Amino acid sequence: MLISSDLIPEAHRVNHVGLGLLNSPKKINIGPLIFINPEKGEMYSFCRLNSNLVGTDGKIHNGVISTLMDESLCFCGFPKLPSKRGVTARLSINYHAKAAPDSMVMLVAKVTNHHNRKCVINGHIETYDEKSLKKPEVIADGECILVQPKWFKYFDWVHLF
Repeated sequence: MLISSDLIPEAHRVNHVGLGLLNSPKKINIGPLIFINPEKGEMYSFCRLNSNLVGTDGKIHNGVISTLMDESLCFCGFPKLPSKRGVTARLSINYHAKAAPDSMVMLVAKVTNHHNRKCVINGHIETYDEKSLKKPEVIADGECILVQPKWFKYFDWVHLF
């Protein structure tokens, strides 16, 4: 188990939306917690979305969901890239429902294709209530195409993180 905010050096966290700006007890309460199998390219991530992240409709804003999808799907794909780093080339998200404030969500991601400097990751975010017997509700699903720019190979020369 990993706490994703611990993976980014503190000096770099201010440059991350999900792991920096939104990572606080008043926004995304839990780190997110990540369970990842880099060999299989599978990941499960859990976080609680605080009521300070709502839009005008009183539900969690879809911008927060898209940020979680982007950062989490990329995190799942990084181990498959040669330098273990990359950038989002394309992110497609289909929204199905809105998350309630103070809800726990689970993101499920899987690498579906990878070759050299390109990786395709599919995933979805669903509600997660350990106390309820209700079936989880899918909030959004999507696909991320992650690429490693050619010049990223030079990151090995400079130890940023």
